[in-house]
Amino acid sequence: MRCRECNAETEHKLISEDYTRKGSNVVVKVKDIPAEVCPACGENYIELDVLKELDPILEPLLESGKAIHLPFLPVIQITLLPEKQAA
Repeated sequence: MRCRECNAETEHKLISEDYTRKGSNVVVKVKDIPAEVCPACGENYIELDVLKELDPILEPLLESGKAIHLPFLPVIQITLLPEKQAA
C-alpha cells in the first residue's frame, strides 16, 4: 500500500502502540501489532480488523484504572501513571 502522507510504499511490520484514555492514569502498551509502516515518514496503518480485535481487550483495561494480570495476552504491558495533583 502507499502511505497517505508521503506516497512511499509501506512495509508490513509488527509495531508497539501505547493506548490511553483522557483523564485516566492508565497506559496500556500493546506489542507485536501487525501494521503497514512507511519507511520514509514513519506513519503506520493498522487494519480495521486488527483494531476491532484490540478494542474489546483495551476497553475494560482503560476503564478499570488498575493493573490486571492477563496471562493469555503476553503482548500487553499496563502502566499506571502518577496521578496529577489538584491545583
